[in-house]
Amino acid sequence: MISLCVVAACGSTPRPGPDRASPSPTATTTAAPAPAGPALDPPQPALRLPRNFVPTGYRARLAIDPARDGFTGAIEIDGEVRERSKGFWLHGRGLKVASARLTRGDHAIRVDVAPAGEDLLSLHPAEPVDPGRVTIALEYTGGFDLVQGAGAYRHAFDGVPYIETQFEAISARRVFPCLDEPDNKVSWQLTLDVPRQLTAVANTAATGETALDDATKRIVFAPTRPLPSYLIAFGVGPFEIVDAGRTRNGTPMRILALHGRAREAKWAAETTSRIVQLLEDYFAMPYPYDKLDQLARPTLFGGAMENAGLVTYASRLIMRDPEHISPGERLAWVSVAAHELAHQWFGDLVTTAWWDDIWLNEGFATWLAAKIVAQFDPAWHPDVLDTAARETALRADSVVTARRVRQPISNAGDIFQAFDGITYQKGANVLAMFEQAIGPDKFREGVRAYITKHRYGNATSADFIAAISEVAGRDVGPAFRSFLDQAGTPVVRSELRCEPGQPPRLALAQHRYVRPGSPPAPEGTPWQLPVCVAYDRGGARGQTCGELTAPTGEIALDARTCPAWVFANAGGRGYYRISQPEAALVALRDRGWKLLTPAERLVAFGDASAFAATGELDIGLELSLVPRLLAEHNAIASVDAVDAADRA
Repeated sequence: MISLCVVAACGSTPRPGPDRASPSPTATTTAAPAPAGPALDPPQPALRLPRNFVPTGYRARLAIDPARDGFTGAIEIDGEVRERSKGFWLHGRGLKVASARLTRGDHAIRVDVAPAGEDLLSLHPAEPVDPGRVTIALEYTGGFDLVQGAGAYRHAFDGVPYIETQFEAISARRVFPCLDEPDNKVSWQLTLDVPRQLTAVANTAATGETALDDATKRIVFAPTRPLPSYLIAFGVGPFEIVDAGRTRNGTPMRILALHGRAREAKWAAETTSRIVQLLEDYFAMPYPYDKLDQLARPTLFGGAMENAGLVTYASRLIMRDPEHISPGERLAWVSVAAHELAHQWFGDLVTTAWWDDIWLNEGFATWLAAKIVAQFDPAWHPDVLDTAARETALRADSVVTARRVRQPISNAGDIFQAFDGITYQKGANVLAMFEQAIGPDKFREGVRAYITKHRYGNATSADFIAAISEVAGRDVGPAFRSFLDQAGTPVVRSELRCEPGQPPRLALAQHRYVRPGSPPAPEGTPWQLPVCVAYDRGGARGQTCGELTAPTGEIALDARTCPAWVFANAGGRGYYRISQPEAALVALRDRGWKLLTPAERLVAFGDASAFAATGELDIGLELSLVPRLLAEHNAIASVDAVDAADRA
């Protein structure tokens, strides 16, 4: 249902809110002459819904009791009919519609509703509907998911049942008849009827609570800012509320702990304010919603979800015994919370227009979370952690059948497949590479401009790239697209060339890396690679950056003499592997190793291992780096070293 304020803004007559009885869908239909002309009846859609009807807002009321197996619902969808129609489509999975009607002003039309396939509802009004503003009202029932944790699901924790929601990517349709696509971004207003002894929360703050009888209460929540259906959320159960402070602007923050576990929310409550402040600083914008609740899911395992104003976490992430919490558990919470809270701006405030661009949401949040972790506590060495994520992405991307980052969506299965390491880790590393190439300050300026321009709306990869290009002073679109629109791990072959009377230069050539035993990779277009080179300059470290936009190229180095060593991925941010002659790797090992950062040394070792696996590099040379990795005294380097020794 749409909120009253949205209805008023549209110039419509305000309707009764969901805290009152819905208009009876069986109200008498008044006669109205139908204009002549054909009426559209769209065929059953294969993927995207037709746009002959688009929503402008939702008002929904649900009766939720964790002791039951299902719920009842009533929803009003205000929207616009764009062309004369006699049929409409909504998403709805497992919902049984008892009655429906369509109204325009005082004119009411009965609507026949039938399920079609697994995910669709076919709506046919008793008469054709002309273009204009209308309201579609439905009463229905649905069931709680008991297994998958999708839609509205029921799980027990310590023997106590809870109802919570997980709507991303396409599970809002399990609870609401709606247009369950991300570009349908409008205001929602929820009302929940729940057992009196339980707590109910949603995206927004409660504006009223009344007793319906001795056992049930009705809670009305404020209308949301514009949101897609996948970011709507609620929870019902015996939660214990833990205060987590306020944002700089005074927005309240809370932790919703599972019953009897409030003390385990201590670390989350203590750290939330700091994480939000760091994010506000990065975006140069206050937290954008009217509250921030972070809710424990009644499951030990699983991830988290960035619902606007109501972020949910698997209980093991957000609840830890404060007397026994380990450093790794502290890091895990801050990292995941930073990711989900980054989404409040990048994903919620500005939402992807379609699932082919979900890489931008998830890759960005992954990338920014690492920056927040670095500021929160540099002792966690997030740059080293980033190299592990980069290596994971490169390995996944090295199979011939690897998918591209911006993969076209041709069916619902493609949506679910988009939530993988290519989206998260490769997306994050591509962003990190271009941030280094453009400069962190300018890149941040572009991010801020993108958020400001598209706030409360939808945007695409092209919109983001345009914002970055504007601050960069050049079109970075072709370079970005060379990574987004084709699969694969790039290889940059580097060879140092020193000729008398000429400045030293690094000759570069690129091709695609594939795992040993793989068939040849299909031909692609050259990547447009930002390449930064670290090298010896008179016994100190020098650095020069350039681009490789063709199959071959070169970068002149700012050195008077031939460098004793070179490393063609300064900063370790380049999303590519470095191939080099064995003598060059020996020189890097013996003369340049101490001048590399810990992250660069891990990148160099990862590349050496990759080419030892293909036979392009002597395995003995790879193993000669193992003692140096063990000397790093960090867990990631030690694991890499032991793995290499085991493979040998």
